[in-house]
Amino acid sequence: MKTRSIVIAIALGCLLSHGDSRAAHEGKCPVGVKHKGDDAVGSRFALVLKERIAASPRYRLAEGKEGDEFVAAIELVSVDDEAPAEGQSSSIAALVSHFPAATPDRPLHNLMVLRVGRKAITDQAERLLADLDKQVSEFPPACDH
Repeated sequence: MKTRSIVIAIALGCLLSHGDSRAAHEGKCPVGVKHKGDDAVGSRFALVLKERIAASPRYRLAEGKEGDEFVAAIELVSVDDEAPAEGQSSSIAALVSHFPAATPDRPLHNLMVLRVGRKAITDQAERLLADLDKQVSEFPPACDH
């Protein structure tokens, strides 16, 4: 419970500090991914999520350089306070900020707290990407027209 409270507090901090970034060009929609944490499962989850985004027919992994604009920004914060050296599982707060074309100055935010086991990393990353797809489909960004 303590871990979950810490993860949620950190993720809310990311939400409040997140700046305005949106896509203004055609083609694959750029998605930025940031990860904070040094646990094995959380780090692997971030890497797998980036790989899935890069392989997606709809999205491309954004560079994350100053001035880049995204249709979505995913911020991950992970902790493993039980056995970080073993890397069995992590609590991961995933904040998905989406910038719809109709209201680019008012992003939509979706905060999820996941408990990801070492053997479920790929499944959970694909589930997060499916959640992003659903959100983007309901409120399409400019690059998705």
